[in-house]
Amino acid sequence: MSNSFITAFVFGISTLSINAATTTSFTGSGAQTINPYTYGILTINKGSRSVATLGTGTISVAGALNVTLGTLDMAAAVPTVTGATTVSSGGTLLFSSATGLK
Repeated sequence: MSNSFITAFVFGISTLSINAATTTSFTGSGAQTINPYTYGILTINKGSRSVATLGTGTISVAGALNVTLGTLDMAAAVPTVTGATTVSSGGTLLFSSATGLK
């Protein structure tokens, strides 16, 4: 399921929970914002210099969080991941705070 599908399908919905066995992949070369929903398996597989940023709010991942290619920027979000978090050699995971990147 791509980000564009989710945005088009749930436009105007404030709460969305996706089945824990469902994989949602953010792909492509452009910047993307990941909306604050509950995801099953969340995969970031973007271009090597592309960034996906977690939107402000509560983001939950019931399964695994995988960053295979590109960057996942946690920004100001407070994510909860129940399963394993994997960052492959082509992926980057950014954490930030009021005092700068961590």
